[in-house]
Amino acid sequence: MSKETKIILVESQANVRNVLIYILESEFNFEVIDFDKIDIAINFIKLTGEEFSFIISDSGEYQDQNAILFQVAVDKFGKIPFIVTSKTGNTEWAPYNKHSVQSYLSKDEVIKGIKDIVTKQFEIKEQREEVSKFTSISFKTLCSLDHLEIDCYIKLRSGRLLKLFKEGDKIDSQDYLKYSKKGITELYIRKDAHIWILKAINKYAKQIVEDENFNIKQKHIEEAKEEELNQTQGDNIVSKKDIENPFHFEQDFIDKMYDRMNEIVSKMKKNKKLGELLKKINIDREESKYIKNRIGLMINISSAILKELKWDSSATYEKMCYVIHMHDITLIKEPELAKYLTRIEFESDENLTEEQKEKIKNHTKESSRLAQEDSRSPSDSHTILLQHHERPDGSGFPYGHKGSRIAPFAALLHVSLCFAQYILDNENWNFQNFLVKNKSKFRGGQYSKVFMALEKLKVK
Repeated sequence: MSKETKIILVESQANVRNVLIYILESEFNFEVIDFDKIDIAINFIKLTGEEFSFIISDSGEYQDQNAILFQVAVDKFGKIPFIVTSKTGNTEWAPYNKHSVQSYLSKDEVIKGIKDIVTKQFEIKEQREEVSKFTSISFKTLCSLDHLEIDCYIKLRSGRLLKLFKEGDKIDSQDYLKYSKKGITELYIRKDAHIWILKAINKYAKQIVEDENFNIKQKHIEEAKEEELNQTQGDNIVSKKDIENPFHFEQDFIDKMYDRMNEIVSKMKKNKKLGELLKKINIDREESKYIKNRIGLMINISSAILKELKWDSSATYEKMCYVIHMHDITLIKEPELAKYLTRIEFESDENLTEEQKEKIKNHTKESSRLAQEDSRSPSDSHTILLQHHERPDGSGFPYGHKGSRIAPFAALLHVSLCFAQYILDNENWNFQNFLVKNKSKFRGGQYSKVFMALEKLKVK
């Protein structure tokens, strides 16, 4: 949907009005014309020359006025979808329902159900190719949110997004006035941040309706996250069923990953000392769960190294979470092929067919291609995936790059991969043995820095 779709919203409670505008703008990119009094909305409809597609009205204590609003809207726009809200969902003016009043709903029902209501009304079907990593919100609406810790961007003429407010900044009416004079009325926030705001709104819908002073704050978003998170370390999105019964595999896998991205990143941030953590993890070495368990270990290993290197921003956690889940996406149905770490390992294996060798060699290119085609992928993820089997001595693949030609996060991904695989392949694994065995292999470029961070984790 686009800003060509316009909605009239009449809502006396400012906090409820702000929440509904937020959902309608962010989920559907509608233009919302809002009013806090019904008589003003009636006069607007009589005078406007614009077309509107939908009306949501607060019945409140003004049943007669709401009936007038409905009739004026029908006379002006014809048969128009019309939802009436109240704190209880009850209404006294059902006899006026001559045309298209569709629902009499309580306000908390509307807050929790508006997305489904609008999707059904406009017969909106999700189109994956239109999915973006960002969602647009009006500047005015963001001003109404209470000190949320989110980055906000403006869109330049080139289409590139530029960060205007950083996480923790308070956006107020003065900012709105300042930038509206420059023609900036719309900001963009990351889709993953937006999803958690919606979850908090849904969780606290009743409080929003019952307390006019209740506004969604950062703490409510964190509480919503905590309620939803499963705190079991090492969990991830690949199940045995997924491996045994491949689904429309690549795209469904990616969509499933995004559904749990925030949950996994939250766990990554909470990881404690790596050595202690690994001792607590119950390592399942069942062959059918090999990739699932390796992903879980890599999540924990990489997050600990990120913290040690002080690369632990939300963006880097998200990036590592993404590339870890994507790195062997084309090999998940053949986990035995995912165990080869260097070119010589698979090229010298006489038990492999030429087709299997090509699949191993090219899987980094394929995962990189999928990341490039994914509009939601973190920046540079396609490069990290392409290089995640390159080694500083040139023994890696697909290109045999050395040292400084290998991206820092590609080095981090490969070290995490090697350590996780060592743990799974050795029931009596030992942290120190891994370090001794691999130190000489991971010298040069960013590998030296990553491996030194892993060594420091051993002694902490």
